[in-house]
Amino acid sequence: MRHISNGISPRFCTGVNVRSQNYPVSVYMLPNKPVVDTKNKTTFTYNKYSSLGSQMFEYWGFYLLENSFVTIKACSSYSRKGVDYYFVKGKQNLQRWKNDNYCDSCFEYHKSTDACNDGNSTFLHIAYTSDEYYFVFANHLDYSGPVSVTVTIELKRTYYDLSSAVHKCMNSYECDVSYTNDDYSETVVVEIPHINTENIEVDSTCYRRAGVFVGLFFIMPLGIGISISAVIYFACIRRRTKTTSTPYGVLQNPTGAQYSTFPEASAPVMERDQELPPAYPGPPSYEESTKTGKK
Repeated sequence: MRHISNGISPRFCTGVNVRSQNYPVSVYMLPNKPVVDTKNKTTFTYNKYSSLGSQMFEYWGFYLLENSFVTIKACSSYSRKGVDYYFVKGKQNLQRWKNDNYCDSCFEYHKSTDACNDGNSTFLHIAYTSDEYYFVFANHLDYSGPVSVTVTIELKRTYYDLSSAVHKCMNSYECDVSYTNDDYSETVVVEIPHINTENIEVDSTCYRRAGVFVGLFFIMPLGIGISISAVIYFACIRRRTKTTSTPYGVLQNPTGAQYSTFPEASAPVMERDQELPPAYPGPPSYEESTKTGKK
């Protein structure tokens, strides 16, 4: 089972179109977030075989809901040392492991398998969270010939509780479901049937809410632009019309005419300790100005 959540939200979508490319699936609309039923488990068994050359690997991946159990039984044809087994969680960690098989943080578990003459190696795992899980077998032996690997994968899978489903499409290649609640809490779950095939491709498409996208990409940017323009405009107007106080006042008379009164001129105030200039004695008399220095 897969909870359709990537790129799908009832806040932005009026409904969801689910389409299977190569096999019919079942689609459920739930009123709330799906809850895993941890008590009931269904067991599936897959038998795999691979021939690995030197420095080659092969893996099988499954999407497991939380509290699912995995049992791996494997052995190799090489009698001295078996191939390496890795238990990897998540697509990103798988890609990291492909780039570097020896990165310690890429995998959850690592162990070498036994030779088939000595019996199978058994590995037990628990899926603590819902995610993609990969079982990787790598031939890191410096051996020119291929090494065969026999693998048995036993999955005890948990499922979502579907008892509250409000809409169903059973065994269909294409299904349309519409959101109805106003609290935007509905979710979509896809159930893929148990078949022994490598991949089942399922696509989901959102029927967009036109009003939400118009508001997000037109009205909201327009409102933000108007607000910023208004702030800049009023800030410039206020700066341009700012005035200073004048040194005169305005008097009102009964007739309504206005008269400006200017402050009276005042003599400069002398500081207390400043000396006054000497008094001017006046112009000299004629006798004093014609008087010579001779006796």
